[in-house]
Amino acid sequence: MPYNQVHFKETEYFAVVQNCAGFQVVRMFIAYKHMKKNFAPTYFHHEVMQHWIATNGEVRTLSRSNNVFSSAPDAWKFYFPLEIKPKDFSRNAKFFINPYKVYPQMKVLPILRRNGFKASVYDITPHLLFSSLLSDPITETLLKARQLSLLQYYLRVSGQDIRRNWQTVKTVIRHKYKISDVSIWEDYLQLLRYFKKDPAIPLCACPENLHDSHD
Repeated sequence: MPYNQVHFKETEYFAVVQNCAGFQVVRMFIAYKHMKKNFAPTYFHHEVMQHWIATNGEVRTLSRSNNVFSSAPDAWKFYFPLEIKPKDFSRNAKFFINPYKVYPQMKVLPILRRNGFKASVYDITPHLLFSSLLSDPITETLLKARQLSLLQYYLRVSGQDIRRNWQTVKTVIRHKYKISDVSIWEDYLQLLRYFKKDPAIPLCACPENLHDSHD
């Protein structure tokens, strides 16, 4: 956010969740707020991206182009239309933009409600949550069990770690144990294996004090 004593600019993204023709749609908007000393703030909003999600979890994205000669990460070409991107756009950093806010009146497909979605994306990039919820039973299980810290870690940090420790995760779910710090818990499980202990048994999987047990 560049600023000086006279000018100040804020930039954030927000999302609107809708459905259309059997697809779940996540529309991404950029919002600018420009402030100048002794003047009322001015605002500018523009749609820059759409994620269309099929019921099998496949995502295709429409996006505006960027000014490749600009050093700013949000140098969108607003005079260009939304264009469909190839599938490998999922490797682009802009595919993973997580909006600051999601408009609360969401219209979601019935299958997402059936798979456990209620009213919040839990600070997870919306289209990634919806896509995984439609295609990955692990996401559905974690959401229905309200294991939100594990869900966030699974989709935002390392799905591989959760899959590797799935038997232990099922123990956590059965005992309704809430993990205060998943990264510490994952490291703790590795220590248990190092000392030839079974991390899937309840006494190990659900320590009363995670940090003390880890140390």
